[in-house]
Amino acid sequence: MKGDDKLLRRIDGLAQIRRIALAALATGYPVNVTLPEGDRDRRAALAGLDLTILDVADHAEGMAASLRRGAVAARGGAMMVVPADMPDLGGEDLARICRQHRAVPRAILRATSRGQPGHPVLFPADLLAGIEALAGDAGAALIIRRHTDRLIGVPLPCTRATLDLDTAGEWATWEAGRGRQPVFQPGAAIVDDALSDLLHRDDAAAIAVITGVDGPSFREMGTLMCLFADGTSSGNLTNGCVEADLALHAQTVLRSGLPLQLRYGRGSPFFDIRLPCGGGLDISLFPVRDRAALVDAAHVLRGRAPIALAFHPDGAIRLVPAQATGWRGKVFVLARIPEPQVMIFGDGAEARTVARLFHAAGFAQLLVPGGAQTAGNHGAAGFRPGEVTASDFAGPSGALLLADPWTAIITLFHDHDREVDILADALRGPAFHVGAQGSRRVADQRRARLREAGLADAEIDRLQAPVGLIPSARDPQSLAVSVLAGVVAASRSTTVPAPASEAMPTQEGPRGHPGDRA
Repeated sequence: MKGDDKLLRRIDGLAQIRRIALAALATGYPVNVTLPEGDRDRRAALAGLDLTILDVADHAEGMAASLRRGAVAARGGAMMVVPADMPDLGGEDLARICRQHRAVPRAILRATSRGQPGHPVLFPADLLAGIEALAGDAGAALIIRRHTDRLIGVPLPCTRATLDLDTAGEWATWEAGRGRQPVFQPGAAIVDDALSDLLHRDDAAAIAVITGVDGPSFREMGTLMCLFADGTSSGNLTNGCVEADLALHAQTVLRSGLPLQLRYGRGSPFFDIRLPCGGGLDISLFPVRDRAALVDAAHVLRGRAPIALAFHPDGAIRLVPAQATGWRGKVFVLARIPEPQVMIFGDGAEARTVARLFHAAGFAQLLVPGGAQTAGNHGAAGFRPGEVTASDFAGPSGALLLADPWTAIITLFHDHDREVDILADALRGPAFHVGAQGSRRVADQRRARLREAGLADAEIDRLQAPVGLIPSARDPQSLAVSVLAGVVAASRSTTVPAPASEAMPTQEGPRGHPGDRA
């Protein structure tokens, strides 16, 4: 690394060691970081995160020293080993391994990419004693060789499981290539992201959050806006009913540095400010004294994992594991989940029209043709709907690895034989919505084919077929509107996962029982 520390290399404003620690924290499980004694710079890069640093006095021995230290700390539970020099790993990648662990708790789970074994590796609880006995710099390969009958691969997209960077040249090549890989095409910018706007500005700001709703309301609890010292703002909480008054109170909050709780509408002391809906709103204003938690949350969301922000009564804003929005005692917790995205499989006018409409509606989307079509052959000048060739991800099954709990998957084929394998993989995966084009007769035949492919009825029941909310949509435009409406309706039922740890993350004390450790 020519004298540099690769784990302190800054990417999107964050040190690499902090990026990987945030990915681990997004799983909701306790996180331990092994570091040599006296490693001040790396510790400073992890400041403020709810994790445990384990001193490794005998680190000169090699990898076994860190593994032994981690295994001792994780006694009674499983342990996932996550190398810190893998910059493509995100929170959803680690969460995928955790979900598999809950399904097969006695398996050794090893991440793979394009059929090649890589990292992370999760070891079940009964094998940690063997890790505690390791020596030298060979890592845990010996444990894996002894128990190959218990080894299961967990595929991750692209090269996320195999890409680690050890030299300055490798880092430079990786940084130069970022953004050129086929990814979901961002949707059109329709509504400003208030927190994103805040992070792109340096001036003082306050965050206003709806922390209570009484009766009808224009917005739901957890909606936020940002108000800046110069009088400008981003986002809104009502249809203009209270924003001017909030701007005045924001100046008070910025001067005092302390939060402020306000009530508007029903039960409010501000009799001259009316809410036409007739309800009442509790709104809390918090000064942004430190942007670290907001920057960390933005990084976790880019890794397609949920997270939450805890607003404390003293004005502090802290990162906590994902959980539902609401009050936890005197702390208000705000859930932050990845934006819904859609993956479209199909050729022809229907698939391209659906992709265009999702783009116009603000959804990120990926169009994966099923035939010989290549990227760039869209039939629509000036718009690329995230289209890739099947070879970009080693076929549709590779593209499906990008699906997560906030992904909708749509198949739009007239030749329905081409969709069975795609739908089978999609229905076994985490996508919140899976839909397929075709008549009701085709839907019945498809159901039989999926059963023959080994899917259980509960898995097949997840499929919306015919896709969309408009019956018998027969032209591309109507079909696109129908599909969009169905995905929007399904997205409203997505929920924030319960915290992996039973302990409340906003309070002092242990973060979970030993059996929760990973």
